[in-house]
Amino acid sequence: MEKKFVSREHRLRNATSFFISNLPDDCNRDSLWHAFEHLDNLEDAFVPFKKDKAGCKFGFLKLSNISDPECWTAKLKEVRIGGAVIGVNVARFHRDGSKVVPTTFPNHVSVFDRLHGLGKPDIKAGTPAQLVPTQFGQKNYCSIVKPSEERVKVNIDLPPLNTVSKKSLEFKSLIGEAKDIDILNNLQACLSGIMEEGLQLKYLGGLKVLLCFSNPEEAEEFRYRKVDSWEKWFSRLYVWDGIPPLFERIAWVKVLGVPVSLWDRNVIDKIGERCGRLLVKSDAEFSDGNMAEDRLAILVKTGKRISE
Repeated sequence: MEKKFVSREHRLRNATSFFISNLPDDCNRDSLWHAFEHLDNLEDAFVPFKKDKAGCKFGFLKLSNISDPECWTAKLKEVRIGGAVIGVNVARFHRDGSKVVPTTFPNHVSVFDRLHGLGKPDIKAGTPAQLVPTQFGQKNYCSIVKPSEERVKVNIDLPPLNTVSKKSLEFKSLIGEAKDIDILNNLQACLSGIMEEGLQLKYLGGLKVLLCFSNPEEAEEFRYRKVDSWEKWFSRLYVWDGIPPLFERIAWVKVLGVPVSLWDRNVIDKIGERCGRLLVKSDAEFSDGNMAEDRLAILVKTGKRISE
């Protein structure tokens, strides 16, 4: 049966990562995948370019539908790769360096599930409508679930697509998050001194860019061998594994109607911070000739118009 694209993303985002150590020197992503491809719940395999402190290769596996990680850890240790006895532990960090947060709360609903309407409580027939908390108080549950003309959403389910972009960029590209908007605007010039032949930059929205290389080895070498250079411009840099990054955009907004008595950059910044992360702050001053409006750049995670 053909799996829907959203289902694949759901499996990957809720999969459990395992840290595989003591790999042979010639082990790569393909050989790690083949060693565990007999598992029906195998979702992803990854072997970074660098080695651990002991000088050994290591990698990561993503498995879905894991209810007992300890049992699976013992099961995975039975596999031999190149005759070597491997070490297996539940990963403490993702490949992008962020810390793994264990899902120990049975009633917890992930951000991904909330975005796609998964994990909502069931409503039994005949029960009164409940009040559910929202960001600005409480609303009737039916008013949230019931479709309205203002909240019509179109979900498009797609099968797994092996597009040209995916084949050309997956595991050969790095996603970088610029530290600020000034660096983002001048990123081409910043990287000119260390950019390799054929390296391309593609803007993804927000502060994110895609650094495209010819092969995975070049991407890994750039990430680990030139960290002293790129860390001046990027807050983090990680391999793109085919999963779309979270949506972000930079919104330039006008702040209107601020009373003269409150015309102060700190006040206007606080107004902007209610909508998202400030990238370009207010420069309002008492000496300004125009106190009718000010402009801010805000990093937001929605495509909706900001009109509060």
